[in-house]
Amino acid sequence: MGNQFAVRKGNWKLVRNDEKPAQLYDLAADIGETTDLSAKHPMTFKELEAAWRVWNGTLADPLWGGRRSR
Repeated sequence: MGNQFAVRKGNWKLVRNDEKPAQLYDLAADIGETTDLSAKHPMTFKELEAAWRVWNGTLADPLWGGRRSR
């Protein structure tokens, strides 16, 4: 959906929207997604971002609007 995405693995969730860069949350400790842990857990951030890129690469471009985020 444009430049927005979310991907989850276990308790980790990576979220990006149009207004902010991607942010990493530990849902077990922060269900409200208030503390971005991307700087403290860069490997987890990269792992989830890579998983999203692989999945996103398998999708067809939408028939409406512009191209999807890559």
